Amino acid sequence: MSGRLNSSGGIAWREWGDGPALVALHGIGSASAGFAGVARHLPDRRLIAWDMPGYGDSGDLERLAVNRTHPPVAHSDTGMRPFGRSLERMAFAVSPPSAGAFAPTRAGARSCVGARSESDWTRDAPGIDWPDAGDYAAVLLTLFEAAGIERAVVLGHSLGCLIAGRFAREHPGRVARLILASPALGHRTRPPELSAAASARLADFERLGPAEFAALRAPRLLSRPDSAALEAVRAQMAALRPAGHLAATRLLSAGELIADAARLRVRTDVIVGAEDGITPPETARRLYRSLPDAARGAFHDIPGAGHALAAEAPKAFAACLMQLEET
Repeated sequence: MSGRLNSSGGIAWREWGDGPALVALHGIGSASAGFAGVARHLPDRRLIAWDMPGYGDSGDLERLAVNRTHPPVAHSDTGMRPFGRSLERMAFAVSPPSAGAFAPTRAGARSCVGARSESDWTRDAPGIDWPDAGDYAAVLLTLFEAAGIERAVVLGHSLGCLIAGRFAREHPGRVARLILASPALGHRTRPPELSAAASARLADFERLGPAEFAALRAPRLLSRPDSAALEAVRAQMAALRPAGHLAATRLLSAGELIADAARLRVRTDVIVGAEDGITPPETARRLYRSLPDAARGAFHDIPGAGHALAAEAPKAFAACLMQLEET
């Protein structure tokens, strides 16, 4: 049940079912197909799951029609270039996690970490040096238009919550309800600095390559390393594209979901797996407490589930989504 694959203007999405629209935004290690299991349990909903820019069948962020301006990034000894200038002719080298920065080297230079060739890194390099949640939210608005969606329930999962929260803040009239599941709050760094966690993520990705990176990290997303969902989670993560993953990791590092949440005007619910070790229940509760009283909806935890809710507990996740609609 892979869904109907659609594409317009470089952005791809999958659809299942018919009924009220539910737009789903995946996390940093997934793609639209990750919601297939949930779709089986939501036959009376039109579930639209996008491939975020740089993922799945979608183009990279620079190739999509996003006209936004950014303040310049402060120069540092990392050699990071300002926002908005293309990195197409650059190769990337990852600083050690302790350095907290991601340093590019010019084309022709040898990367100091890992065996990935320069051409692998430059072929899909993004043109927006350091995208923020608003860049992705602008693309999401084009998906709403292309798919004929006037208003929808918007569901973010993990990193997708950063985008969903910004979209709801900037376009409240298009959001019937906001649901933030396994929410990644962002690390609140300032470009060109990366958080230690984001820097370590990029170092692992370059050192190992997508397949081994997935083998290392996929088990962490589940409540048990022997979960039946492990292969699906690993396969999705192994399909990551370098440019899309780089941009998403920078978004994760600089993101500030709580700042957006505090300004929301639409009803917002929060869901978390009780066994989530990536964005633990207390992190989700912190987000829930930050919501304005007028926007604060329900809080649900799903027993026995880890971070990858759609893969590990699709039936319980779908039931929770349906329950929220009744409150």
